[in-house]
Amino acid sequence: MRRLVYDLGMHCGEDTAFYLRRGFEVVGVEANPRLVGMLRETFASELRTGQLRIVGKAINAHRGRARFRVSDVSVWGTLTEAFAQRNDAAGAAAEEVEVECVTFDDVLREHGMPYYLKMDIEGAETCCLDALHGFLDRPRYVSVESCATSPGCGFADTLRELRTLRALGYRMFRYRNQTTLPGRTVDLAGEGAPIRHTFTAHSSGPFGRDLDGRWRGLAGAAATGLLLRAIDDVCGQNGRWRGRRGTYRMGRLRARLTGRPEHWYDLHASLAEHDM
Repeated sequence: MRRLVYDLGMHCGEDTAFYLRRGFEVVGVEANPRLVGMLRETFASELRTGQLRIVGKAINAHRGRARFRVSDVSVWGTLTEAFAQRNDAAGAAAEEVEVECVTFDDVLREHGMPYYLKMDIEGAETCCLDALHGFLDRPRYVSVESCATSPGCGFADTLRELRTLRALGYRMFRYRNQTTLPGRTVDLAGEGAPIRHTFTAHSSGPFGRDLDGRWRGLAGAAATGLLLRAIDDVCGQNGRWRGRRGTYRMGRLRARLTGRPEHWYDLHASLAEHDM
């Protein structure tokens, strides 16, 4: 398998720049037409050399065109209604634009199977996981913005996400709190060229053997995911019970205890057990 990374949800290229520094080839996908032009300018050199390829389309279950919500909060662009409702409730202004859609099957057939698959496409990650069932090869590592702290999701969704990954052959799992990442400087040598890197806001962070903390099997990951879902329901910005009696105070208490007004988690998964 080539040392290829997919960056699904490039945003302003925070993760793409990190993967390129590590020496990986990168296929980046970004639906927001306002960002695609900027990305092509930012990474003009890497595009010329072929180290980077950019797909300026939205990943969807079907080809064609669709209405994409472009939010004033640039990381919140989405095709998904639950995410759009979350953004509206948070007071983020948005407009709809028509974008071209591509299936993840088509992306994989054109560009090949990656070593690592990063997915942060505001609710469309399920399309990508479903597409992997049609291929014998799978990425060694994947990460997804988890249902455990995503809008419109519940306990069943959290378990379904883990079971889907397990059915694809993934054995070990790791939830990572993304609010702890911005401003953190780390020395990394597990995946790609060794570097010292400071992560910025909206970065997804390290992956694979560079991840700190404990990897867990399915049962342990399920327990963690259900706990995160319960916490988010009671006092998180994406909680199903947000606005009910007591949830505002619980949210303020959590923010005071953690020092962060929000939290969200990525779920990482690995095919292998031996390198954990």
